[in-house]
Amino acid sequence: MTMKLTNFFFALLYSLLSVGSALAERNLPADLQIELLFPRNETYVPTQYFPIIFGINNLDAVWPLRLRIQILVQTAYSNPNITRPYWQYMDVGLQSGDLPADDEQAPGKHFFHFPTVNMTNGTTDSFNILWSATLPNRCFVNETDPYNPDSLDRSIGYGENWWKNAPGHSSRLVQFSTAQGAQRPDIEASVNSCPELDDETSAAIRITEVKSHIGDGAPCPVFEPLNSIKCVFQSSAKELAANVSTAILHDLGCEEGDWQTMTAPCPRKTNGGSLKSSSLGMRWTVLGLVVAASTVV
Repeated sequence: MTMKLTNFFFALLYSLLSVGSALAERNLPADLQIELLFPRNETYVPTQYFPIIFGINNLDAVWPLRLRIQILVQTAYSNPNITRPYWQYMDVGLQSGDLPADDEQAPGKHFFHFPTVNMTNGTTDSFNILWSATLPNRCFVNETDPYNPDSLDRSIGYGENWWKNAPGHSSRLVQFSTAQGAQRPDIEASVNSCPELDDETSAAIRITEVKSHIGDGAPCPVFEPLNSIKCVFQSSAKELAANVSTAILHDLGCEEGDWQTMTAPCPRKTNGGSLKSSSLGMRWTVLGLVVAASTVV
């Protein structure tokens, strides 16, 4: 049994972008919500490439903002006291550098990060997704110094000048498994189901103001905790599922088919119509119902 990340670290950024200026003004107050959309705590039939999908809601309203999402995928029964083989422990997180630069067009209302994990030979196992969202800068109401410990609200996150959706150095945990004969992965149905949310699957804050960090002038939000809202990504379910399918088929070297039933890549073509090498990354921009695909080295 082997599991590895795709050769070119297929961390795909799919964004529903708003039509507007490159430097959109913030629309505050705004509720920022981060949610693990897929997989759920369920059992799925094994596939060659299995997507881990996170959605960020209202990122456009608070942009620019420095945000990191750490995502670790590991087999549930790996021994933490030994050196893990490469396939047992994968970091597929979203870093600040994966988002547009501050002077680029703002992300859309719905922003999706969906790396894929390569599970070869029809892997069946149980897996842990360990994740956390971090705002590296944090400011406070009526305070210009984000390092002032007197202004710390310890009910949200940990640390005096930053925020994380889990206490200390811990992470949120979601488990899933794969088994022959189980249900096919269905991203559209999963998002449309609008399951109940909890601290393990979602995090939300209301940003009321964005100041400048005292050190480097970076965005430094003022915020308070919120309960996450169900169904905020439901309107994007169909397009998200279609773009994830396109991405995985590309990584498999396939021009068509259902990735949910594929347990091996398609044979490589040798004629002039062959697919491009999977050493390329991709980004999809969706404006209305028009999909534009581009590749970048």
